[in-house]
This record gives sequence, structure tokens and C-alpha cells, in this order.
Amino acid sequence: MSMDVFYIEKDQLNAGIYTDDELGRPQNSSSPMGKMSFSLIFSPQSDELLVNVHSVSHLQSRGITCTPSPFVKVRLSPENQQKFSTKTKRHTNQAEFEETFKFNVSPTDVDSKEVHFAVYDSSRLAKPVRLGSCVFPLKQAGLLRRPTTTEIWMDLCAEKEESVRSGDVFVALSYNPSKGILSVKVLRAKSLSLEANGKDADLFIKASLIHKGKACKNKRGKTVRRETDPVFEEEFYFQVSQSLLDDLAVVVSIWEKHLLGMNQLMGKAMMGPDKYVTGPGLNHWSDMLSSPKSAVAQWHPLT
Repeated sequence: MSMDVFYIEKDQLNAGIYTDDELGRPQNSSSPMGKMSFSLIFSPQSDELLVNVHSVSHLQSRGITCTPSPFVKVRLSPENQQKFSTKTKRHTNQAEFEETFKFNVSPTDVDSKEVHFAVYDSSRLAKPVRLGSCVFPLKQAGLLRRPTTTEIWMDLCAEKEESVRSGDVFVALSYNPSKGILSVKVLRAKSLSLEANGKDADLFIKASLIHKGKACKNKRGKTVRRETDPVFEEEFYFQVSQSLLDDLAVVVSIWEKHLLGMNQLMGKAMMGPDKYVTGPGLNHWSDMLSSPKSAVAQWHPLT
């Protein structure tokens, strides 16, 4: 079987992106964040770009015993809403993915696009932690001349993650001091950032009561259909004495529930006194306390 082989000349690349061994599996990583490899196939006839995520290596461990469970997010910029994630590989610093993702790109736009890769450490209990990222400008590959690349290795960098909104959630709080009941009603969310390859997932919400920095009570709502603007209409009640309100906070979180049983945090919002939160979360809590027995509703950005 014949195959086009494409090599990127070093003078075509930004300095510092690749090591001398960029076209082969590295024996050592020049980046403390690690490395990742990928390849590209462009089809101008069908306006399709295939991004093949091959592997990551030399990933950092978080602490002495915390070996990462990596997965990779892939997207194009600018102005491309498609984004994908690989499957998670459990407890390894070097992972083979061999997953391919398809983007809609026309020949007139391909040279203006960049492929963004971000490697995350997955956690079953918390939001994934970003381990590193890299960006590849498609213009450097010359896909209009040679539509297929060989495996390309890039160093992962520790740049600050771009600010990408996770959406917003609409929450109503009320407190009845005579009964000592705190009510948290999650009505709906909007503009959720959904992965393109997570169509088998449903959504659910959690309301957590935080006391002295630790979750002391958690309540979970029913699952709803996965969409960018879901309606929840879930109300949770917590028995809380008035004397404890200055030491408590509420966290509302939205989760994806996958068929394989793994739940992934999409974003969360906190409401409470100034020892826990500032901005909208503090304002909402203060408005609730100043209006006993009344429901006070407010939008909160998810982080």
C-alpha cells in the first residue's frame, strides 16, 4: 500500500516548538509538561480535515503518587465551534489514543486555521486539571500541496488556559429562619459548552452544602436531556440553623452522565458569605438573607 510521506522543514516552524526528534517518538522531553503527537489529513473535495491524535508522553505527575489519567481536547480556531475529546487513559504518564476527529474546513480557510490541543488529567470527583497545551498553525503544514502529514511531535506548554465560558446557571435561593430551612432551586442553564463527541451523555445537577471549606451534604437531581440550554426545575432543601449561615456556602454543579458510568463536571457556581466567595455569589447570598422566606433568583457564570 502506497502512502504519501510529508516532512516539515525546520525553517518552516516557529522556533522552540519542536525538538530535533520531532518526527519520531522522543526518548526524552524537552518540556517539563511532556509531549504529544498527531497527524493531519485534508480532503479539499469534501471540505474535511481529519486530526489524528496519536499519543502523549512524559506527562507530569501531580504529587508523588498521583499518576495522571490523561485525555486530549481538540478544537480549531478561529470561529469554529466544533470540539472533541479523546477517551481517558487511566493512571499513566504515556498514553496511546489513536483517535481521529473530523472538522469541516474549506480549502479557502484551511491555511488560516490553527489546531489547539489541550491535555487534561481526568478526575472522577472534580473538574479535570489542565496539564499542558500546544497549538499548530495549519499554514505550516501546506495541506493544499500535500494533504497528508506524518506523525508530528510537539512540546506541551504551560500557558494559562484561554478563558472559555462554560455557560450560566439560574438559581433561586430562599431561607426560612423560623423553620431553619435553606432552599436551593436550580431552574435552568444556558450556553453550556458541550463536547461534540459526547452525544451519549445526559445532564444532572448537584447541590452541595459547604461548611468550613468541606462539603458536608450533597444532593443530586434527576437526569435531563443533554442540550446547551437545559431546563432542570429541581429544588433542594437543607436543614440549617441561622447561627451557621456565616460559615456555610452552597455550590451548584452541572455534570455529564455517560453510559459507561463516568460522570464529568461541566462547571460550578458558588453562593455564600465573603469568606467563601465574592461578586455575584456573595451578592446573591446577601440578597437572600435580607429577604427571608422569599425566593431570590439570579444567573451565575459556571467555572
